[in-house]
Amino acid sequence: MLSWRKLSMKLHLGLLLLGLLFIGLGGLLYLWQEGLERSPVPGINKTAPAPWSEPPGGLVSENITYIVEATFLIKNERDVSLPDIVKVYAPPNTTHQKVRIVSVEPEPFLVDRDENGNLRMNIKVNLSPNSEIWVNMTLEITVQQYEADLNERAAMWPPLEISQRYTEPTIVWNVENETLRKLAREIVGDEDNPLIMARKLAYWIDENLEYKPNPENLTRGANYCVYRRNGNLIIFGDCTQAADVYITFARSLGIPARAVSGLILMEKEEVQWRNLSMEEDPDRMVEHWRPHIWPQVYLEPWGWIDVDMLVEHSWGVYSWRHIILEVEGEFVLDVEWLKMVESMVFDVEYIEYKVTPLEG
Repeated sequence: MLSWRKLSMKLHLGLLLLGLLFIGLGGLLYLWQEGLERSPVPGINKTAPAPWSEPPGGLVSENITYIVEATFLIKNERDVSLPDIVKVYAPPNTTHQKVRIVSVEPEPFLVDRDENGNLRMNIKVNLSPNSEIWVNMTLEITVQQYEADLNERAAMWPPLEISQRYTEPTIVWNVENETLRKLAREIVGDEDNPLIMARKLAYWIDENLEYKPNPENLTRGANYCVYRRNGNLIIFGDCTQAADVYITFARSLGIPARAVSGLILMEKEEVQWRNLSMEEDPDRMVEHWRPHIWPQVYLEPWGWIDVDMLVEHSWGVYSWRHIILEVEGEFVLDVEWLKMVESMVFDVEYIEYKVTPLEG
């Protein structure tokens, strides 16, 4: 009969041998996996790296910070005293824009977000007949201006959660329109790289847009701005129509896309304003009021990339001239874009944005 000591030694020896066996199997599995990831590509005298080890390229960027003073004139045009909750929208934090709220006057009683995640200040206002109030908001906005230098081989399709959120149809991005779906597929051909596909869509729109600023009697939406002329399909309109068609194209191909809207600067220090109590010729208004809308696409591993086909005439360029005021992504609840301030009872008579670059 074996003594307890000898039995214990044999048990320990067995466990040691079993451990060595597992270590050996793990090493073989590692070498096998390395062989798969670095196996030669037929016809090419080099190894093929795994997709996630491909250098992604990047953004050649430089930051600029502005102090933005937003001012809104709210007026009660009625003959009775009325209360209301005025909603003032703060510019959002995005991939390439960071916002700090310095002050809001009057002070909001509630800060929440709309359906697209845009931050809004809820301010209680009581106005006597034919009286008015100024609402002021001061912001510090840092813009990461960049030019994209992305490696096409590193591009990957986005995760399911992003795709589900940003490829759905909306009231203005009808991805189920067969004419637009077919046209989008014709533009990209057999290409299946999302980065290359996104570029091809932008170049096509830039070449086939018949620019008409502030087109009259044109309903917003990709369904209403694509026309056939001399046998070819073209887009008629301005930045709104270009953005709506691009986003519809991209979403129909499974590429997540959304719109952002804001202001376009001509100078780094300037004041933009609009008097909503008076009619003004759009051609003259652009001298002091330049709202703009443009698309963004989501591409792994970089995130949201800007596609401004009118101001930059390029794909993946975002300059100091852009200040984003609103994101339009999952929900488009109104054909009017660029919400800055809202009131259910009072009239918004005047809007002003004073932009000053922050030195240092």
